[in-house]
Amino acid sequence: MKKTLTAIIAFCGIAAALTSCGDKPVYDENGSRTSNGKIDSALVGTWSNGSSGYRFKDDGKASLVMDFSSVMGFEEDGSFNASGQHLDKDKIIVNDDTIRIYTDYTDPETQEETEVDFVVMKCKGDIDTETYNGTYEVLSGGLTDFIASRLNVTPDILNIEADFSDDAVMINVIDFLDYDAEDGTLKMFNPNIAYVNEEVEGLNYTYAIDGDNLTMTYVDTGGKEEYNRVKEN
Repeated sequence: MKKTLTAIIAFCGIAAALTSCGDKPVYDENGSRTSNGKIDSALVGTWSNGSSGYRFKDDGKASLVMDFSSVMGFEEDGSFNASGQHLDKDKIIVNDDTIRIYTDYTDPETQEETEVDFVVMKCKGDIDTETYNGTYEVLSGGLTDFIASRLNVTPDILNIEADFSDDAVMINVIDFLDYDAEDGTLKMFNPNIAYVNEEVEGLNYTYAIDGDNLTMTYVDTGGKEEYNRVKEN
């Protein structure tokens, strides 16, 4: 599972840019960044490259958006695909508004058998046990641990939602970043990120919007990220 998920999350610019050099952001005494109010209304919305992207909000928060459709999802027969591993119906446990999806694991040395959670989720609404379509709060499991490891943070700080539909599975890391955007300069921050360079506390980009196309250029390397605006209801 890890290799395939790594390939997907690596498309997200934030995961590739955790060694960024940038200006030190402003924090209050509790360690949270204090916004300077620089928000470009043209940037507000959801942008995607087909695999991942960002959702910029008008309150200075940005979420990470990732398409996990190719590696996980519910099948028509009621089973679950976990990165190519077929988990039968009996591995999907529904308890009121919560779903637990797990697999069995046998320790190769001790032969001890245990149950390992792939994901535990709470539905935001009534669970449709025919399709399982809906929006879920991801509570715990290997999926959470993996995303946290790739973002270089601890799982407890993440607020993750999973949106399941007939043909897509979207993972949203809610409000993971604070950002400022003005005059083609984008700065993104998260005081909880464990950067490889310990002196760095922000990610610096320049950006340009041409209609529904967004180009973000990472200042340190010149690497470009191309996104398209996602039309939302």
